[in-house]
Amino acid sequence: RYRYDIKRNAGVGLIGTCSLADGYNNLLGGIDGNLRIGDSDRITAQVLTTQTEYPRQIQNDYRQPAGLRDNAYLLAYSHQDQRWDWDLRYTDYGDDFRADLGFINRVDYRQALIGGGHNWRFGPGSRFSRIRFGGDWDITWDQSGRELEHEIEMGVNAEGPFQSFMFLGYGQR
Repeated sequence: RYRYDIKRNAGVGLIGTCSLADGYNNLLGGIDGNLRIGDSDRITAQVLTTQTEYPRQIQNDYRQPAGLRDNAYLLAYSHQDQRWDWDLRYTDYGDDFRADLGFINRVDYRQALIGGGHNWRFGPGSRFSRIRFGGDWDITWDQSGRELEHEIEMGVNAEGPFQSFMFLGYGQR
């Protein structure tokens, strides 16, 4: 992973992993970037590509092709200030995307998400230091366009005495 900061409000990075074994390899390469707009807003983007080659035994035992290639994309806009926060995010992981040395445990989907919330902050002597109400809506499809999930979530959480945290939420899928 390499990251280069451009001034104080932008950065670009490169990422790469390589997993090699007898007759097997998984290569991942990508570029990402973020742009801070003022103190509260950020745009983030990432493009990844992978190439995987399987040995003959894996091909035969698990009905895998000799090799796979695919891409992943992320584009997000977020806002966070003392009172308000919101997110817009689009994620796309190709069906044949593999990241053996990463924490990507799901592929073959595209997801669009819109979320946000409001924070109330309280000073010394208050029972709670922060209360937040928020929620999100997201929809997920597989790469062929079949809908996998349609979800709405909302909740309220509070930070209280003795570093306590409480959450009450509702979700519908």
